[in-house]
Amino acid sequence: MSTPQDVINDLKFAIAAALPGWAGQFTSAYDNTLGALADGETRYQLQFQMQAPFAQSNVKYQVMAIEVHPSHFLSNFVVEELYTRDVMVDDQIILLDAGLWRDLDSVYDISTQGDNRPEVELTTDVTRVGNVITYGVLAVVLVVP
Repeated sequence: MSTPQDVINDLKFAIAAALPGWAGQFTSAYDNTLGALADGETRYQLQFQMQAPFAQSNVKYQVMAIEVHPSHFLSNFVVEELYTRDVMVDDQIILLDAGLWRDLDSVYDISTQGDNRPEVELTTDVTRVGNVITYGVLAVVLVVP
């Protein structure tokens, strides 16, 4: 039986493998100040919330809503267009790929909970504060029972 912590650990490993240019995870998942980022560096925060269990046949699945919040520090204002047009889009394509989430050993499947939501979606608009660009990606997953 997998646990929510197994899902988080698997996701960290998958992010490190799929996005090797990222510097890693912030030490805090909810701190708005984010700490210092070096020029051109991308770090991320993981946030999750347990939802009501989902039952299918006689199997009950734990349901987790997981958000990945990457933050990228632009070395200067000139590189903003280059970053948002190329690197950020490539990163988003990787994070929005349902296969990334389904391939986690501790994830049974992605849940749309019958509400016609996409399997994986952007949750926040791309925002910029100073030289830092941030956005969010959400997936709701069923944990392997």
